[in-house]
Amino acid sequence: MNTNLQVVPKQSDERIGQYAQRLMVEHPELKNHEILMMVKDQFKDGNTQMASIAWYKSDLKRKGVQATPAPKEEEVERTTDVVQDELDQAQAKVEELKKELEDIKKKEEDDLLARAEQIEEEMKRLNNLKKARAKAEETK
Repeated sequence: MNTNLQVVPKQSDERIGQYAQRLMVEHPELKNHEILMMVKDQFKDGNTQMASIAWYKSDLKRKGVQATPAPKEEEVERTTDVVQDELDQAQAKVEELKKELEDIKKKEEDDLLARAEQIEEEMKRLNNLKKARAKAEETK
């Protein structure tokens, strides 16, 4: 990390992603590895990796928040540990997305079943209305 770099403290209720993204927006001169080091310094129990920092940065872009591009990252040697770490991060993300998809599907099914019950109730009311009108026509 740059020895002239001043550590930016996290805010009391700030989570890792919020902190990393705040650093990216407020300090666009920071390189990804500097942001990672600051995150690890402020969140001792966290397990943030370089892939997480890259995801937080792309998340900002998806949200339309643009920070000035940081200087180009230094090339990191591709070792088995680096690749395994990236693979572990990717697999964890896949599992997280599978769970999110499962939750969304469950909610959609629940909403659909609730709507079906509403439609059934409406159909009962319509049938009762038809019967009442038919009976009223008979008595005329």
